[in-house]
Amino acid sequence: MLEFREIHKTFQTAQGPQVLFSGLDLSIQKNEFVTMVGNNGAGKSSLFKMIVGDMMPDDGDVLLENQSILSMASHLKKARIGKVYQDPAAGTVGSMTLLENMALADRKGERVSLRFAIEKSARERYGELLKDLGLGLENKLDTPMEELSGGQRQTVALVMATMKTPQLLLLDEHTAALDPKTANLILDKTQALVAEKGIMTIMVTHNLKDALTYGNRLIMMREGQIIEDLKEKARAQFTMEDLLAKFYLPVL
Repeated sequence: MLEFREIHKTFQTAQGPQVLFSGLDLSIQKNEFVTMVGNNGAGKSSLFKMIVGDMMPDDGDVLLENQSILSMASHLKKARIGKVYQDPAAGTVGSMTLLENMALADRKGERVSLRFAIEKSARERYGELLKDLGLGLENKLDTPMEELSGGQRQTVALVMATMKTPQLLLLDEHTAALDPKTANLILDKTQALVAEKGIMTIMVTHNLKDALTYGNRLIMMREGQIIEDLKEKARAQFTMEDLLAKFYLPVL
């Protein structure tokens, strides 16, 4: 389980203190695939930054499986949390081959030298993982990542992020830079991988249709508050019109 406990965060601006979170509480369970939406400045990115250690709350704690991750060593955090970013180039090393990138992901959390051997059995295993995607990437193992398309790189980044079955997967608008057809393909692969491995997942998106289509829980934020948190039947009955209307309601 992922828990945000009594999170407080205030930013100092030229206009004075700006409160983002004032005692925010949020719990996400294992096997939940949460889609998170909200206006710019709603707090979505700040929550992600707290999880990965790029931002500290003024008060409160963030726990993963009952352990605080605010002070957790970086290598331990990387071993437990998988991430896929908006930029297809951000999650892979362009100058290295697809095979080398997958080998690095397979050794996440371990000490790896600049020159490391990749066993034949590992190559075969990576090929099988890619073959299951049905995109022909198993035939591009020796291709530098920078020569692959954005959609191919994002697919590989997704596979790499889930290879060692992390406790938590963070998807930060990971299809925003792709064309609609490729984005839908990546989202379908995401849903399948997350379900197969039972990974607790948070996907931030600005695409409201995707927020309603994928995952099994919907969280909507405004001005540092959770204004909608829908699961199961309630989520299934929530419409695009309902979601759009929420963007224009004042926060009480």
